[in-house]
Amino acid sequence: MVEKQQSIDIKAIIIILIAGMVAGSGWFLVKLQVHTVTPEMSAFYRFMLAGPIAIFYGQFVNKDKFKRDLKTHLELGVIGFFLYSIFYWFSYRTVEYIPSGIVSVIMSMMILTNALFSSVFLKEKITKSILISSVFCILSFMILFMNDILDGDKVNDAVLGFLFGFLALIAYSSGSVFVKKFHFKGMSAATISGYSMIYGGILSLCLAGLAGDIVYFESSWPYILSLLYLGLFLSPIVMISYVYISKNYSTSHAAIIWIIMPITGLLVSSLMNEFVWDLQILLGVIIGIVGICISLKK
Repeated sequence: MVEKQQSIDIKAIIIILIAGMVAGSGWFLVKLQVHTVTPEMSAFYRFMLAGPIAIFYGQFVNKDKFKRDLKTHLELGVIGFFLYSIFYWFSYRTVEYIPSGIVSVIMSMMILTNALFSSVFLKEKITKSILISSVFCILSFMILFMNDILDGDKVNDAVLGFLFGFLALIAYSSGSVFVKKFHFKGMSAATISGYSMIYGGILSLCLAGLAGDIVYFESSWPYILSLLYLGLFLSPIVMISYVYISKNYSTSHAAIIWIIMPITGLLVSSLMNEFVWDLQILLGVIIGIVGICISLKK
């Protein structure tokens, strides 16, 4: 029996707005995580904080009951590798080269890459709206990065930032495909995310070891406070909100979170004087957000 979904109401609107604003605010704080600590170590610390909170929510709020066998945990490890290890490694690298507000615009396009990957690997039908959305998003990228590409002094940063951002989207969409392919009986998305976060964090620590990085923790207040915000607040809040809206309303309503995210990210980035708005950036952002909205159309 299919669970009947509610029509959108004020409660859902408030949850969506809060989750979108919280998600958008985090991209500027990510910049504070990559000064002296490597992205791998910062991801490890972040998800060692966030994972147990998500598991607690799944076990004691959702009352999840599932088979704890080796196969299940290996599958959770695969998801953790893509969604909570290499996705964040590429994401953290991206903010080293381009403003966090622009990064939030790039990451919001995971709605589009998820649809494309589902079409290729899961044989899901690709809609006309996705094709139109692709044109809008490509045009948005061209407008946003045009000046930096034409500027010889900034072209390397622009290209590297775009490349890392693109690889982050590939990693995220790959993880999303595995989430759909694996069948986790008795597990809510909260529990799946919680265990995957922990495994992703551990794998990030392993990547740091393979790269020869020193295990290091920055004791400055900006690093500690941003880590606590990202680990204890942002990751659990956004994930639980997304799951709640998806389950009780619809995935289309939940996806609005990723539309609000870049708007908030850009506002925070500009308030922190990280970049200055101009007509070209405004046009690129508007075209990108319109493209994302089009991708939500059935």
